[in-house]
Amino acid sequence: MQSGCDYFKWVDINMVDWQKYVINVFLAEKHRMATEQNVLKARVTCLEHENRRLTEQVQEMPRQPIATE
Repeated sequence: MQSGCDYFKWVDINMVDWQKYVINVFLAEKHRMATEQNVLKARVTCLEHENRRLTEQVQEMPRQPIATE
């Protein structure tokens, strides 16, 4: 397993407890955000279907002339 990258000069190659904690928090946050993104995509899809359905419903309604007094 490779640790680090060639861009930074790594002072300590071994992982310490606080680094494990921070990495785990980042991974959990990444997972939470991916889940939230999937929920939002599903909501958008639902709203698009609802919008399409309502648009079709409005187009099928009989048009009545505007009453003028």
